[in-house]
Amino acid sequence: MQCTCAITLRELDLGLLLVERRDPAQAARLRTWMAGHVLPELSDRTLPVDKPVARRSARLHVPEPRPERDAFIAACALTHGMTMVTRNVADFSPMASASSIHGLPCPDPTPAPLKAGARVITKMNQ
Repeated sequence: MQCTCAITLRELDLGLLLVERRDPAQAARLRTWMAGHVLPELSDRTLPVDKPVARRSARLHVPEPRPERDAFIAACALTHGMTMVTRNVADFSPMASASSIHGLPCPDPTPAPLKAGARVITKMNQ
């Protein structure tokens, strides 16, 4: 089962707002795509940032501080026993190897660079 973290939806919205500043027409197309495809697909598969996720996120910052949003996304995957799939392996690999999180599976599904993409969290062994 594929899920996403609420923080990822925040990142998608932020990206749309930034696109809107430089290209309102492109932002409108992306908003239509997001409203018509992404949000309905993930409506019942968005994992919240709750107390266990927040506490696990804090542990990801020791011994090295991490970007807050990335730590929340990784903590969400770990808390729910999921594999994180992202093209942003560079930011998540240090968390995957940190002993404090006991290994976050973090494969890169698309080795070739793409212009746009979203993080997806997938249930392990499915």
